Amino acid sequence: MERSCNGAMLCFWAFFVLIIGSHQAFGCLTEERNALLLIKAEFNYPNYTSLPSWNAVDSSDCCAWEKIKCDGNTGRVIEISLNFTREYLESYDSTVINSINVWSLNASLFLPFKELRSLDLSNNFLSGWTETNGFKILSSLGNLKSLDLHWNNFRTLKYVGTISSLKALDLGSNGLEGSFPNEELTTLTNLEKLDLSVNYLNGSISPSIGSLNFLKTLSLRNNHLVGSLPFEGLCKLKNIQELDFSVNKLEGSLPLCLGNLKSLRLLDLSENLFKGSIPHLLIPSLTSLEYLSLSNNRFGGLISFGSFANLSKLQVFKLECSNYKVDIETEYPPNWTPTFQLKILQISNCIVNRGSGVVPSFLSKQYDLRSVDLSNNALRGYLPTWLIGTNDKLEALNLMNNFFVVPRNLSSVHTNPNIYKLDISANTLRGRLPPKLGYLLPNLGIFNASGNALQGGIPKSIGQMKKLQLLDLSNNNFSGEIPNELIMGCFSLTILRLSNNSLHGQVFPRNSNLTELYSLYLDDNHFDGIGRGLSFSNYLNTLSIRNNHISGRLPSWIGNLSNLQTLTLSKNQFKGPIPTSFCNLNKLVFFDLSRNNFSGAMPSCFNQSSLRYIHLQGNGFTGSLPNVLARSPDLVTLDLRDNHFFGTIPNWISKLLKLRILLLKGNNLHGYIPTQLCHLNKLGIADLSRNRLSGSIPSCLKNITLSETESDEFRLSYGWTQFRSLFTYSYENKLDDIITRFEPNQYEEEFIAAYRTTLHNGDL
Repeated sequence: MERSCNGAMLCFWAFFVLIIGSHQAFGCLTEERNALLLIKAEFNYPNYTSLPSWNAVDSSDCCAWEKIKCDGNTGRVIEISLNFTREYLESYDSTVINSINVWSLNASLFLPFKELRSLDLSNNFLSGWTETNGFKILSSLGNLKSLDLHWNNFRTLKYVGTISSLKALDLGSNGLEGSFPNEELTTLTNLEKLDLSVNYLNGSISPSIGSLNFLKTLSLRNNHLVGSLPFEGLCKLKNIQELDFSVNKLEGSLPLCLGNLKSLRLLDLSENLFKGSIPHLLIPSLTSLEYLSLSNNRFGGLISFGSFANLSKLQVFKLECSNYKVDIETEYPPNWTPTFQLKILQISNCIVNRGSGVVPSFLSKQYDLRSVDLSNNALRGYLPTWLIGTNDKLEALNLMNNFFVVPRNLSSVHTNPNIYKLDISANTLRGRLPPKLGYLLPNLGIFNASGNALQGGIPKSIGQMKKLQLLDLSNNNFSGEIPNELIMGCFSLTILRLSNNSLHGQVFPRNSNLTELYSLYLDDNHFDGIGRGLSFSNYLNTLSIRNNHISGRLPSWIGNLSNLQTLTLSKNQFKGPIPTSFCNLNKLVFFDLSRNNFSGAMPSCFNQSSLRYIHLQGNGFTGSLPNVLARSPDLVTLDLRDNHFFGTIPNWISKLLKLRILLLKGNNLHGYIPTQLCHLNKLGIADLSRNRLSGSIPSCLKNITLSETESDEFRLSYGWTQFRSLFTYSYENKLDDIITRFEPNQYEEEFIAAYRTTLHNGDL
């Protein structure tokens, strides 16, 4: 009877525990639920609306809330993932951005979560903890294994070493400073993953890094680390699988003991100052290697790709050489066979197969390539279009700046629906593009064939490339008109460069579907008109049709292209006045109508405050110097040479405090040179010659500064004779050449440099 009673009592307690356990499994603890609501209030202060599923209603189970994971047995919260939770408010004022977005969080709010294993607070603009010992508070969470604070604004690691249970710590993209590793980190002996990338860590890497015995992943990418690698500490990391030291200032030779890290899968040493030869036994020893990047260092010597033959897991190899110091040999030993199948290969700016310049033959045995970059290697022979056919997953192929020639049958290019980027620019290609190119590569998004000797018409089939965003065929010998199929079919096109060819006809004579067009470069061709089809490109930012044969009046509808910032129509035969509709171009920065037959006065409404560069040289403009220019306070260059402007140099010119180049030569200006020019303390070049000016030259102009930057100390002091010669020196051809060759933000400094060279050579 007693045994039966005891058995019944045991069953009762078992049933009671089962009921209680079931209740916990189907609902979170009240204490943790309330804590989560307090955290929500912190994230939403003062009036944000994140985490709408976190409901204060009593029946709401926090285990079902977004970004929360509970243990299935205990019902306790084990993961809190609040990444990208804090709302971000946009503002043009950086001080406002900091004040409304950067905030701190109370670490004590997480203390109720006794079973918490993972806490993710990344991408929330956190400046740190409210408490100075915030990390120490988190050390009370004895089960915390993963802490992700990526992309915040933490400045210190103080007390992080107290969270001894951590296996993964991510503080990448914060504001951390100091040495690595500091004492706090060396106490985290259980760490398996440590990400401190994109911070401000400095100094050399301490050998104490060797104390992190269990480390599998270490990223110190993009810091300010210097010195050589500490082989006595680094080579103790026997469990390391990923090492990323890229974008620092590390130097010295690579320690041979790195070859002992047999578990290493990723090694990225790019963008540093490492030098010397790469030990020939180092890379072949890393048999687990999948990703290797050595780009942009100071390595020298020879790398034999055949020594990589047994790296069967290798998928990514990247080496962009500096100053052509590295020899890459891919053909020795003869007939070697790779055991790897690469996905990404970058070998650029190197000396590949010195003497022969042949394309690496091992590529004929690669069938899984996604991206290939063989640019700037002085490779020779036929353009290796076969890579497109043998790798149907290939997305990007860069063969720029080699000495490739057109294969015997370029039309035999295989169809590849996946390739998105193809760059064959700056080679020695002659002949025609395949007529069916658009059908062979229908999903091409970026195509650059500039800088060759290609000829014939632009293939009409390019109109089949519906995803094409950038097309650059400049600096070739193409002829004919722009195909209507291109204008109507390539509706994703944003950048079109056809400069320096022999194209003719009208620019977009009919309707156009290029509604996304952002930049259009048609310089140095034989176009004779601008069609209204261009008016459909409302997002156009840059329009450059310099040096063509376009005559007549400027189309007034160009003034409706309200997003234009660069307008270059120089060296044509335009005539008549500037249309008043151009007053609508209120974003215009670079305006060049030089060397045409324009006449009349500049419209009085033309008061673009955004203007920085104005070139109206070599026209027939009349009237006094336009007062509207006083409303362009950011003007850097004002070129009104060789027109019919008359009157005096106005006093308002002193308001153009950023002016560096003032060219008024060859007009009918009279009177004194105003002393207000002395206020233009950034003025580097002034040409007032061939006018009817009189009187003395203001003495302040003796110290005119010819600097490329404001910090330059190169100064010239002119006496009367020397200053007068400034008005007549032979810089004009240099200036015109620079204006036409460079983008607006480049040409000014190039011209200043050219002028200084002219002066130095005594050509004044």
